[in-house]
Amino acid sequence: MPTTVAVIEATAGKRMSFYIVDCGLSSDDKEKMKKAFPPSNGRVTMNFIELPDRSKGRQDPSWAKIDAVGHLPTEWVLLLDSDILVRHDLGELWNLNLQGKMFAAVRDIGFPMGHEGVQRGPYFNAGVMLIDLAKFRTRLDSLVEVVGERPQTAYKDQDALNVFNGEWQEIGVEWNATGLGTYAKMHAADRAAVWPNGELDKLKRSAKIVHFTGPVHPSLSRVLDKYNQPWTSKPWGCAGAPGHPFASDWFAVLGRTAWKDWVRSKERERDMMDAEQRVIDEGVKEFKERVKAARKLFECE
Repeated sequence: MPTTVAVIEATAGKRMSFYIVDCGLSSDDKEKMKKAFPPSNGRVTMNFIELPDRSKGRQDPSWAKIDAVGHLPTEWVLLLDSDILVRHDLGELWNLNLQGKMFAAVRDIGFPMGHEGVQRGPYFNAGVMLIDLAKFRTRLDSLVEVVGERPQTAYKDQDALNVFNGEWQEIGVEWNATGLGTYAKMHAADRAAVWPNGELDKLKRSAKIVHFTGPVHPSLSRVLDKYNQPWTSKPWGCAGAPGHPFASDWFAVLGRTAWKDWVRSKERERDMMDAEQRVIDEGVKEFKERVKAARKLFECE
């Protein structure tokens, strides 16, 4: 099973074409993804875009959406990360007027004014983007230059896209609700300035697209950090996503797909046990390395 699953149910009467960026999916995965759609009488089509072996996205899926821009056979696209849950008719977002901008996106809840890896200013999360591809492709070479020239920062493609274009249309935070149950509820000056009227708290009920940010399997130090609880991670990982208001909804949707038996399968049980052991082993290794480094530092003083 792929590590993430996004299921979108077609709205009656609307034609929808989905393009899945293939960074190494198996034939079995593709067949199961096709079965995730209800019968549609030809209204819904699914196509797989296979990136070239030497592409940056093939080596690191984080960059897949940038590579995909040059391969999608369309002039208008709604790009969605795979770790999301759609709770609303996407037609409303699809018909948005971009007002001459190349794309629309949602302010990042974790870093609404950016972070140390990018220039301070309005900073969007790249997990949901509505793009005028015809206009975007006119500057694709410039984006490729930005990606190739700047040092890699924490949020990779997202940082590159923010640096590349400062003129984007901001859309409501309900269209890309990140950090629910964790940092979205933690006070920060930038968050309070951007969303002063309790908009983030309302997302527990009003989110139209839920984005499950964070690692699949959180590190040992992240789980044990008592100052940042609950930790941020995905519901389907070995530690789950305690406190996330839509974690159970994700599993409920999964139960309507070809992967419905995976949740209670021996395969998942084995995978989760193996993942937990890797987390523990990596945590012990990190502990020993930090102790060694600290001793060496103080011995030199």
